[in-house]
Amino acid sequence: MFRFISAALACAVAWSLVQARAAEPDVGAQSRPVTLKEAVARALDAAPALKARQELLTAAEAQLRQSTAFPNPTIDVELENAAGSGRFSNLDESELTVGVRQRIERGGKRDGRRSVAEAERDAAAIAHERMRLDVVLEARKAFIEVFAAKAALAVAETRFAAAREIETMAKRRVAAGRDPVTASLRAEIQAAEARTAREQAEHDLHNAKRTLAVLWGDPEAHFDVDGAALDPTPPERGKGVDEGASLDVAAREAAARRAAATVELEEANAGGDFTLGAGVRRFENGGDLAGVFSVSVPLTIFDTNRGNIDRAAAESRAAQLDVADARRRHAISLVAYEEDAARARAELETVRRDLLPRATSALAAARRGYAAGAFSYQEVAEARRILNELQDREVAALRAVHIAHANLDRLTGRSPFAQSDQGTTP
Repeated sequence: MFRFISAALACAVAWSLVQARAAEPDVGAQSRPVTLKEAVARALDAAPALKARQELLTAAEAQLRQSTAFPNPTIDVELENAAGSGRFSNLDESELTVGVRQRIERGGKRDGRRSVAEAERDAAAIAHERMRLDVVLEARKAFIEVFAAKAALAVAETRFAAAREIETMAKRRVAAGRDPVTASLRAEIQAAEARTAREQAEHDLHNAKRTLAVLWGDPEAHFDVDGAALDPTPPERGKGVDEGASLDVAAREAAARRAAATVELEEANAGGDFTLGAGVRRFENGGDLAGVFSVSVPLTIFDTNRGNIDRAAAESRAAQLDVADARRRHAISLVAYEEDAARARAELETVRRDLLPRATSALAAARRGYAAGAFSYQEVAEARRILNELQDREVAALRAVHIAHANLDRLTGRSPFAQSDQGTTP
């Protein structure tokens, strides 16, 4: 009995440990670094606007199928010479006619509707791709902001650690009577400022992560980012080189094609359609049967559809002007983003290649001199301030380079992420 009770207790303890282990959050999974590709894929999966554009594309494809449909035939049933007076008071002298009428479209109306529907389908496809690139751009920018905030936090932590070290050094020199009390006070103030800057950097990182998580549809997500892909700068692009077609221009061109097709459709609508009919008539008086044939052609005397044609022509001319304006704006934006990328790249290279090494050497020399009593605290504080500013400039320049290249990719319709990336969230 004792062995049975002991075994039961052991099993109960083991089961409780298993349950407790299962209830613990998977910290490793939460802290696994998220790559840029994964961040974009999650944003694409969660974007309701992208799903809405997909539905609109489906609707445009359905409209294209509908545009080629023929008019439905009409069945006519007529009963004549009935419910009258005299010999027509009953159905003995009535005539029953049953026939079918079919409207025949003329002037290329069916082809015109199909051309308009094809242009609308193309516009919907372009709108879907534009929205996809917009979501990619938004996710890329949010990821870059997280990366920049994380780098800024690392700089702030280094700055705080250095300020604490200098504060300790200043206190020792003041205690030894080698510096005035004001040097220790200044060191304490700068350490407090560095602590505040670190706390602010932590808030900035938290807010940047929440912004990215909102794009995923999970504002409370816990994650870290893998900034390995953003640490090296993107390859330099030649100025004036438009590597891809601008979807903004393509959207205007699709609208112009639709407007031109609408003009042709309205011109086709100016021509009247004719209707063919055929049927059988039965005479109750004698039971004879006879065929009935008809042709109906409208006379385009009062309504020639001129107003609709002129309206469509004016809209077509306006659409062509919009295409020219879109191309001009595309060229202006391309120049602006290229200059932003070049400026940020030059700033980053200058800071990394020339300024940061010198500032780091200057601070090291100032600290050695201060420890040896050759320099005052002011020289160390100034060297530290210059290095801090250069580190901030490095993070800002790296962020600006990636933002500029993300804007260039969106502008030119180029994306480093294939459409197949959508839905690849692990």
